[in-house]
Amino acid sequence: MSEFTIDEQEIQRKVLRRLEVWQHIGEELIKKYVSDSGNDAFYLNEGILYLAAKSYFDDIIRYKTYSGSELAERPKIAAYTMKWLSKLKPIQLTHFDENTSEFSLQINYHFALHCACSAIDVEVKDLEKIEETGIFEDLLYNMQYRTISGKQYALVFKLIKELTSQ
Repeated sequence: MSEFTIDEQEIQRKVLRRLEVWQHIGEELIKKYVSDSGNDAFYLNEGILYLAAKSYFDDIIRYKTYSGSELAERPKIAAYTMKWLSKLKPIQLTHFDENTSEFSLQINYHFALHCACSAIDVEVKDLEKIEETGIFEDLLYNMQYRTISGKQYALVFKLIKELTSQ
């Protein structure tokens, strides 16, 4: 097993770059949802988003250290992305009332899936190609009710990439 070295400054740069990517995706998702629904009760909590990016890289570093790998494959990147964004839920509601939709309550799971799919160069709309498999609903359900493991979902994202590329 080769030794993986950690450069704290390089890790911090990567965290900030990842934060920017996720922030852009989150802001676009919120903007689209607000324009579609008129519900403007959302904001992206940058502190939580930063913590998700840092936690994501902590997992990636552990993986690289354990495996001796220099790089993490894109499906692993997608899986750890989904794990941390769905766990920490950086999109926050400013208020909740009887008109709050189910999508509003699940917006962080959609956000996690958008970010994870971007890591494997798949747009969420491309999941329609495999809609009959029920994978989109299964992923949303699992993020909401199950513990997400980065290792387990790497294979799922590898299959998603292959199925949407056909």
